[in-house]
Amino acid sequence: MPKVSVSRSRLLQLRDEGQCSVVTPLGTAMLEIQGDLAMEIASDGCDPGDPRVSVLQGQQIFRFGLLDLHGTSREATLYIGQKQRMVGKLVKLDVPMGVLHFDTATQTAQLQDIIRYRLIFRDRPLPIM
Repeated sequence: MPKVSVSRSRLLQLRDEGQCSVVTPLGTAMLEIQGDLAMEIASDGCDPGDPRVSVLQGQQIFRFGLLDLHGTSREATLYIGQKQRMVGKLVKLDVPMGVLHFDTATQTAQLQDIIRYRLIFRDRPLPIM
């Protein structure tokens, strides 16, 4: 198995710049959804004029929902489009996970973040009323 050195300098830089993905009061969290999401996307892909579409490092990113965290109760609601919502909870991982970015040219890995919590949505989506 190949070995690479892991640097945490990028993690420290991201923390200083305030850049994270799904941020909760307890830090960055992983989103876990059981099943499929029904999304309204054109068959030819994402429309660059769509406000839900943005570009990060040359890749299109599609914002599929709005996450609402309910204070200190560790409950969450994920609104998907205009028609569905999912109710879930914030749970601590037994073992924290590291997010690594591998650079094949230099054979190095940068530690991007440490995830200690996950948002779990186990039930079927509910209609928005």
